[in-house]
Amino acid sequence: MPFSLLKYGLSNDYPFERDADLPLPGDLKRHYDVVIIGGGGHGVATAYYLAKYHGITNVAILEKGYLGGGNTARNTAVIRSNYLTSEGVKFYSESVKLFQGLSNEFDFNIMYSSRGQLTLAHTDATVRSFRQRTEVNKHFGGRTELIDPQQIRELVPTLNMNPADMPILAGLWHIDGATARHDAVAWGYAKGATQRGIELHQLTEVTAINTSNGKVVSVDTNRGNVGCGCVVQAVAGHSSIVAGMAGFRMPLTSYPLQAMVTTPVKPFLDPLVSSSALHCYVQQTGRGEIVFGGGSDPYPLYNTRSTLELKESLIASAIEMFPFMANFKLLRQWAGTTDMTSDYSPIMGLSPVENYYLDAGWGTWGFKATPICGKTMAELVASGGKVPDLIAPFSMDRFDEFRQVNEMGATAASIRRVVMKIMPCPLNGPRNINEFVYGGEVKVMPNHRDCSDKEWAEYVFYLDNTIKVVREWWFHSASGYWFIAERHTGSDEILRTYDPSDIFTQKVVFNTAPEQGKGGGQ
Repeated sequence: MPFSLLKYGLSNDYPFERDADLPLPGDLKRHYDVVIIGGGGHGVATAYYLAKYHGITNVAILEKGYLGGGNTARNTAVIRSNYLTSEGVKFYSESVKLFQGLSNEFDFNIMYSSRGQLTLAHTDATVRSFRQRTEVNKHFGGRTELIDPQQIRELVPTLNMNPADMPILAGLWHIDGATARHDAVAWGYAKGATQRGIELHQLTEVTAINTSNGKVVSVDTNRGNVGCGCVVQAVAGHSSIVAGMAGFRMPLTSYPLQAMVTTPVKPFLDPLVSSSALHCYVQQTGRGEIVFGGGSDPYPLYNTRSTLELKESLIASAIEMFPFMANFKLLRQWAGTTDMTSDYSPIMGLSPVENYYLDAGWGTWGFKATPICGKTMAELVASGGKVPDLIAPFSMDRFDEFRQVNEMGATAASIRRVVMKIMPCPLNGPRNINEFVYGGEVKVMPNHRDCSDKEWAEYVFYLDNTIKVVREWWFHSASGYWFIAERHTGSDEILRTYDPSDIFTQKVVFNTAPEQGKGGGQ
């Protein structure tokens, strides 16, 4: 709570705040020391810490829409640090600590609410994984416990202990779980940054990134060209598109992520409750609304449409956990675009372009990292490219070296295969797309016997991931049939499908028997 709010909360003499809003729009300068592409939470946090701790104020934040109008405005505001790996726990624990002091630091109420997060275990395997997560969290400073069904009943008395005939065996109780107003966080950082002389330019879209001798020299915008000393990319779901302007690909895939909220009801739920088995998490806001969220859509798409199928699926899962919520009324539904890595960890640090720094790969966990991301990215920029130890494990070259930081099991809810769309299968005819599994882009595979690790990593991990017609692998589960589809990743229109034999003339065999007399390994 800000001290000023406490001081004047019961007083009729509340001081009028002069210059409360952001500065009026101004002209772009010809050159900035730092250009930050993206005016969401991460972009404005980086600018704020550059000014506050490093005295760097010749900075422009370029946002093609409005402040915090992308994924910052579309997330469900969950804050937690109960991850799987030591790298993840240490990183997100620092973010939680920073969140706890932001209201006082901004003198601006971000409505931080420490409530705890409860993740449900329905199988013995999940209980074992939760026990491991508990010990990792404790070792690296997180407050997480494994609790039994009786403790869960006491913590959430209204919870159905046998949802969808899957008895709750245990729970991962994360004491530090919390929520905060996402727009308040963005405005607090933006206000603090602009008060220190940093420029925020909304409705300013970057259209090209110009390089010379492996370095960024300027960016083109819809308002003209801007020279720069370095660039920070913080554009979430559009990371691959902007990176392409700088001349390189990233190991990212962009998926829609949907959520919804009910009309307000009386308070009954304090903790955040999630179940990966039901692909759903539920929380109640300070205003009494119930927020439902789940996993990403099952295949890549640059589109923030909401779907009836996911709405029905999420509501069904939420009602399994809290049956009385069947009587609640839905208020609204929305979606954002997530940039997912294969190991469910972010990409932070250096890029193939010398003075171009990356803040990407945030998937479904970007909001909770806002403060520590801004702080460490500011350190990276101010040091001229020296990567802070805390984010060194999240470098993009980890994919080239096959040293992923696997956080897949730490997600609150996994990908949902619930979409009402017809896929024209070459073998089985038109079928519901839920019968199929997306298999990735069709790419030319290098010779696995003599290619380098870098070439193989490029094939396995790196994608164009842009808005265009893409050739993709799809698999029909019931018949075991692989085929190719050409689909537009912006409109989701399927242009045509065909058998792989139309373009492939031979089958690649990986388990070739050893030559006579040379033996084989076990």
